[in-house]
Amino acid sequence: MSNKVLVGSLSKLLDSYYITVNVVDVETGKIIASYDSDPVSSRELKDACKKIVAKLSRK
Repeated sequence: MSNKVLVGSLSKLLDSYYITVNVVDVETGKIIASYDSDPVSSRELKDACKKIVAKLSRK
């Protein structure tokens, strides 16, 4: 079993937001999985984060 770490970013460009979360194998540094979302408004950020967490929990 390998150790994994989540590496994420949240950016804003004009009125759009971008969320990216990568699952990285600690030993190799390879990205095992990547999830992203582009909520249109700050109000949608919470729902976008919940969707990414749901995807991660299925992995």
